[in-house]
Amino acid sequence: MSLFVTLTSAESKRLIARAAARMPLVTERLGEGRKLLISQGSTAGYVLEEILGEKLDLKKTPCGCIAYGRTCRTPADRLGAVLLAGGERVVWPEKEKRRLAEEAAASLGREDLLIKGANAIDPAGFAGFLLGDAAGGLLMAFWRSHTVRKCPILIPVGLEKLIASVPEAERAMRGRDGYERSIGRGCGYAVVGDGVIVTEIEAIRLLSGCRATHVASGGIGLSAGSVVLSVEGEETRLDELFRLLKTIKGEPPLQEWKMDCTGCEKHCGLPMSMNSGI
Repeated sequence: MSLFVTLTSAESKRLIARAAARMPLVTERLGEGRKLLISQGSTAGYVLEEILGEKLDLKKTPCGCIAYGRTCRTPADRLGAVLLAGGERVVWPEKEKRRLAEEAAASLGREDLLIKGANAIDPAGFAGFLLGDAAGGLLMAFWRSHTVRKCPILIPVGLEKLIASVPEAERAMRGRDGYERSIGRGCGYAVVGDGVIVTEIEAIRLLSGCRATHVASGGIGLSAGSVVLSVEGEETRLDELFRLLKTIKGEPPLQEWKMDCTGCEKHCGLPMSMNSGI
């Protein structure tokens, strides 16, 4: 049996999040003595919603963003990273959230987990991350935990972010302050080659046991960034998947939300307010 489906960017995020939240890699980290850190990011925000079982203001989950046709940052009143210790949410003072989140990332061990979405993936299994913060942000704070203590990282990411080669992209990047001209904030770049990547393909396999193949991408208007999938599986499993997909179809797109350009130290060549569009 077969199934053909197109998923918008938001629908993909919901599908991926639903699968990621049910993975043993995640559920086991909700037990006593373990820590689960969910980074800032749009797809990670969907995963957090699925884990907590509550609605969030998802537009406030990213820190860096691509909005109004450029790379930028969201306003300071974003949600920030969330730490679950023994399954319970740790509440941090508002003014110390960033510092404490980075300290938590640096302290994670083999039995803990970081969930962080990527800006790029490739067929070889590499994930690429744009870095807008001068110190590298949460990912660089986590780097020692990952490389020395081998804390795992789960990377929920849609196939709309598939590129030819993440290592080649890293070599091409000039760094946060390395561009003479920029439409959008310049960024650094980090590569993770041993993360657990969950795309729509893995999500469908995890949720239904069916085999999905990415056959096309694109779209116009609110369907920009959509992915088209051809799926095969046993009839009962395909029926179950079809019912699931119908509950996900119609997921509203994330609202564009970025910092006001007034007073920004990174003049990107487009001095426009946060509401002005491209």
